[in-house]
Amino acid sequence: MKKAILALGAVLLMTSCGQRAELPETAEPLAKPASQGALSVENSRFILEVDEAGALKVTEKDSGAVFTSAPEAAGEDPVAAGINMSRLNSEFYVTLIKSDGSTAELNSFDASESKDGVSVERIGDTVKVSYLYPDQNVMHSVEYALDGEGFSAAVKFSELNEQFGKISGDDWGFYTVGVLPWFGAAGPESTGYTVVPDGSGAIINHNNNKSSYAAYAQEIYGRDPSLNLETKTLETKTAPFPVYGSVGEGRAFAAIIDGDAAEATVYAETGGTNTSYNNVYAAFNIRRSDSVTRTVSNGYGGDSTLGRTAVSANVPEDGEIRIEYKLFSGENLSYVDLANAYRDYLTDGGLEASDAGAPLYLSMTGGISDTAYTLGIPHRTVVPVTDFDAAGEIIADLEDNGVENIAVRYRGWQKGGEDTKVPKNTKAEGRLGGSGDFRRLLNSGAKVFPELELVHFYRGGNGLNLQSDCVKALSGSAAYVYEYAVNTGARDTEEEPSRLLNPAKAAEVWERFGKNGFENVSLGSVGETLPSEFNGDAPLTRAETAEIYGGLSGAPGHTMVSGGNSYTLPWADYIYSMESEATGYDLEDGSIPFYQIALHGLRSYSVPPINLTADTNRAMLKALETGSSLCYSVSAGDVSVTGDAAPYAYIRDTVLGQASAALPVLEAVGGDRIVSHEKLGDGLYRTGFSSGAAIYVNYGSATAIADGREIAGESFLFEEGR
Repeated sequence: MKKAILALGAVLLMTSCGQRAELPETAEPLAKPASQGALSVENSRFILEVDEAGALKVTEKDSGAVFTSAPEAAGEDPVAAGINMSRLNSEFYVTLIKSDGSTAELNSFDASESKDGVSVERIGDTVKVSYLYPDQNVMHSVEYALDGEGFSAAVKFSELNEQFGKISGDDWGFYTVGVLPWFGAAGPESTGYTVVPDGSGAIINHNNNKSSYAAYAQEIYGRDPSLNLETKTLETKTAPFPVYGSVGEGRAFAAIIDGDAAEATVYAETGGTNTSYNNVYAAFNIRRSDSVTRTVSNGYGGDSTLGRTAVSANVPEDGEIRIEYKLFSGENLSYVDLANAYRDYLTDGGLEASDAGAPLYLSMTGGISDTAYTLGIPHRTVVPVTDFDAAGEIIADLEDNGVENIAVRYRGWQKGGEDTKVPKNTKAEGRLGGSGDFRRLLNSGAKVFPELELVHFYRGGNGLNLQSDCVKALSGSAAYVYEYAVNTGARDTEEEPSRLLNPAKAAEVWERFGKNGFENVSLGSVGETLPSEFNGDAPLTRAETAEIYGGLSGAPGHTMVSGGNSYTLPWADYIYSMESEATGYDLEDGSIPFYQIALHGLRSYSVPPINLTADTNRAMLKALETGSSLCYSVSAGDVSVTGDAAPYAYIRDTVLGQASAALPVLEAVGGDRIVSHEKLGDGLYRTGFSSGAAIYVNYGSATAIADGREIAGESFLFEEGR
C-alpha cells in the first residue's frame, strides 16, 4: 500500500480555504488607551512605581530594598546582544499564533514599547499598563496592585484584544504570555539561588557556570495528557505546586501563581547564558496546539497522510493570569522563608490542619482485570492479588508489632478489579471475599481508602460511555495515555492505553458515588494527572479542569490522592507518594523540601514507595529529612502478578525495622511546622521544627559531626524539642 505525506502548507490550504471565505480580510487597527505617563501607588510598607514605558519598580520603605522588572544596568550588560538585549528590557514575552498554526515570538520592548504601544493608567489603587503590538494588531494589559506583603500582577483574558478566527488574513491571537521575565533578576556577583517547583523543589545557584546547559522549563502539574506524545525521552518529576522565586543578598521574592496556574510553565536561566543575569518567570498558555494527521485515499489505490496543526479556540472570558509576589529583605534569607510564605498563603485562603498525624502508608491491589479464554473464546476475569482477608492480615501483623497509625490505599476492590469500569456503588469483587470480609477490612484498625479512579478510563458501563464520555484530543478523537519503553522512549504497544474520563463527568460520578460511598476514599490520579478537554461542544482548559477537581467535596471521613497537586489541597488530607526529590535537571544544583516545608503539619504526606527504590535506607532517611511518612507498596499475591508491589512476606523485616526506627520520630514532630532546613555538609542535613525538635540526616558513609553531635554514617539523629 502506497502512502504519501503531504506538505503541511498544502494541507492547511485544503482544510481551511472554504472556512474563511465569509470573513473580512483585515480588521480595524486597535488603538491603545490614553496614557497618564509615569504613575505610582503606595501603602504603609511599599511604593510601586511604573514609568511611561511600563517599567516596574517596587521599594520597601523601611529597608530601602528595591525590586525592578528589569535590571537597572541592563543597557550595560556585556553578554546580552541583539534580541537578548531587547528581551532583557521587556516586561512581557508574547507568542502569537494564527489559526493555521503559524507562530511569532515577540517581546514587549521591540514590538510594543519601541513602537509607542505602551500606555499607563491609574484605576483606583491599581496601575494598569496596556501593550499594543501594532504590527500584529493585538493588545493586552496588566494590572499591578500592592498588598501588605508585596504586589500582584493580573492579566485578564477579557482584555485580550486579538484577531484570531475573526479575519481571513493574519488573524493573530495570543498563544503564550510570559509575565515579568526579569523581575528580581540577580546579577553576575550574586551568590544566591533560584527556586523552582521541580518535584519537592530545587535550587539553581546563581552564576553556577552552567551557561552551556539547557534552560530550566517545566509545566506546573506536568504535561497535558490530552496532547499527543509519540516518544518520552526523559522521566521527570511533576511540578506539584505553583511557586517559584529567587534568594539573593539581602532580598528575595516568592512568586505564587494564584490564577491560571494549570496553564503555566516556569522558566529559569543562569547568568552567562544569554545575559549576565539569573532569572526565573512563568509563561502561560492562552491556547494549545497539536500536530494532527489523518489517512485518506489518494485516488491511486493507496493512502495519503494529511497533516495539519490544530489550535484550540477556547479562551475563557473570565480567565485571569494572576501572580502574587511576596517580597523579603534582610539577612539570612532562605527558601524556607519562601516556602512558609506559600504556607501562609494557603492558610490565609482557608486551609486548615488535618488530624492525620504521621501514618505508615501502604498501597495494595485487591484484584486486577485480565483476559481469560474458555474454549478459545476470550472473556474478562479477575486475578486476585491481595484479597480482603489477606489485606487484613498484613494490617494485623503491623499492628501486632506496634504500628498503630496505618493508611491503606486499596485499589482493585470493585467488581471487575482494577482497570475496569468506573464503579457506580460500593459493591465489591466477589473473588476477593464476601461482603462481610470487605466490611471487616474497612472497619479494621487502619484507615482503608478504597480507590475510585476518576481520571484514567478503560471500560464503559455503569452509566458511562467509553466513546462520548472520554476526553477528546485536538484531532477530535479520543485522547490516549500510553506507557513508554524505558530504553527507547517509544510507546509500549503491548500495554493497553487508557482514555481519560471527561472531568465534568468525573465530578458527576463522584457526586453520585460520594453520597452512598465509603467513610474514607482515595481519588488517586486526580492529584497527579490534569487533562484539557478539546471537545468542540464543551471544551475545558486545564485551568478549568483544575477548578473542577479542586471543587470536589471530600469523603465523609478522610480523602487521599496520589501526588498531591496543589489544587487538591482543599479536600485531600492524605497525600500518597508525594515527590521527595527533584528531577535533577542539569541546570539544577540540588533538591529542597519546599513543598514539604509548606505543608508539614497541615497535610499528611508520604514519600514514594520505599520498597520500589534502589536504596531503601536512603529512602527512609529522605522521609526523615522531609518530615514525610513511610510508604510501601505490598501484596499478598504471587510476585508475577503484583506489578509495582512486593509480596509483604519478602519485605516484612524491612518494613518493621524502618517503622520501629522512624515512626516514633515522625509522630513526635507530626503536628509541627518546619522552621529550618539546612545543608550542613556533603550529604549532611538538619531539619528544625517549631517544637524545637531537630532531625539530623547523614547520607554519607562516614560519621559526621554537626552542632557538637555525632551522626553515624547512613543514619540519623533525633533531638527532641521542648
